[in-house]
Amino acid sequence: LGSKGHIAMQTDDLPAAVEELREKGFSFRMDTAAYTEEGRLKNIYLDGEFGGNHRDVEITNHKQAVQFMVKAKR
Repeated sequence: LGSKGHIAMQTDDLPAAVEELREKGFSFRMDTAAYTEEGRLKNIYLDGEFGGNHRDVEITNHKQAVQFMVKAKR
């Protein structure tokens, strides 16, 4: 997605994090939203690129995915 990759952040309450970020003026790329089999939001990307390095920011409730990405970048 991002021209230089992406950064992932993990949260235990993804819907609450999305709501809080929306209240603070952030928007989301709904085409990136992924859901569990039960229909709960699993991860989503913020709209835009951040960090001055053209990286997308993903917010997820999947702790193991974040740990994998951090280890893979080392």
